[in-house]
Amino acid sequence: MDKHIKIFRIVYPVVLIIFTLFVILKAFVIKNSVTVAEDGGIYSSVEDEDAEKGKEDEKASDAVRNSGDVENEDASSGTDSETEENSGKKRRHGKGTGGSGGQKPDFGNGTRGKGGPGNKNRSEENSGTDDESSVTGSGSVTGSGNVKSGSETADTSGSTGTTSSLTVEDLTYTDGNGEVTIKVKQIREYDTEIFIADIQLTDITHLRTAFADDTFGRNIKEQTSDIADEAGAVLAVNGDFYGARDTGLVIRNGTLYRESSKKSDEDVGLLYDDGSFRIVAASEVSGEELIADGVVQAWSFGPGLVSDSKVTVTENDEVDMAMASNPRTAIGMISPMHFVLVATEGRTEESEGLSLYQLALVMQEYGCTEVYNLDGGGSTTMYYKGQILNDTVGGRGSSERKVSDIVYIK
Repeated sequence: MDKHIKIFRIVYPVVLIIFTLFVILKAFVIKNSVTVAEDGGIYSSVEDEDAEKGKEDEKASDAVRNSGDVENEDASSGTDSETEENSGKKRRHGKGTGGSGGQKPDFGNGTRGKGGPGNKNRSEENSGTDDESSVTGSGSVTGSGNVKSGSETADTSGSTGTTSSLTVEDLTYTDGNGEVTIKVKQIREYDTEIFIADIQLTDITHLRTAFADDTFGRNIKEQTSDIADEAGAVLAVNGDFYGARDTGLVIRNGTLYRESSKKSDEDVGLLYDDGSFRIVAASEVSGEELIADGVVQAWSFGPGLVSDSKVTVTENDEVDMAMASNPRTAIGMISPMHFVLVATEGRTEESEGLSLYQLALVMQEYGCTEVYNLDGGGSTTMYYKGQILNDTVGGRGSSERKVSDIVYIK
């Protein structure tokens, strides 16, 4: 009996120690094999946590691939496919063939005027500041392709592209004689990208107009970039699409091509040979009188947006039955020989577009004393140094709309 008691006294502590060690070891293993997620969920093991992380990584990788070149989605849009490794760059378009290789200028990354978000679709190397008075930064963004369509004046056309590119240094242009100075900037207002070309001239003959195929007439059309190339333009925007109508005063480069209808109460934008700009009612003027008074350009689209520095449209005014938010094109005067050409984006996921009233406010705030609305919607195009700056929505794929005329600087 005493022998059994002695064995028990020896074995019991050993068993107790072993049991205690087992409990401690088990607790340690459980603690290290269970991870609590931030949302309160539990992964059953470290391996499961890694597997979940792998799923997230896979989703992220798919997201990167899906954010890449949009032309891979639809080869029929006239754009070129590229490898998925070139992700993160939405293709923007310019002029050329096949809708490929287009490059959009870099306007600097970071802060823009009016507290708008940083400019979209730039390479990570770009940096700088774009405020109301200056543009800084470096680099460029390649791209091609627009996919939406819509218009104020119906028409569609094939796609185009370019291999040219602009850097920040290119956004200011001065001709060799110092008679033309152009400063281009991009701002964001009303959830819309807005391109502003600030132009100062010493000779009004540098602000010109051109017809498609260099011919006046109905339904004669070319893309803005093609007309601009043929005219040798540095900067151009689409005009008033006079060719879509039978009436409306047309004076171009000092020549009267068409008298306005006397019954029309539409606004007419008038540019004079002294570099001044006026907006009048078409029924109050005649083409011959205007030519005698020194008018060199007359546009019939409208309406006038600003006159004598005052906004002349209301929040309810619109072009015929057009939507309230659209791409817009306009010409404005800050003072004689000091002009502004503006093109805004719209009808895209990135840019909502502007109403006439919003466009008037933007240009008034920029300093314009007179502002006249040109054809917008799908026609809106700003061409500068061989490429298109804005996303256009005028035709199939990444195309510009064909129009009857342009306003340009040479």
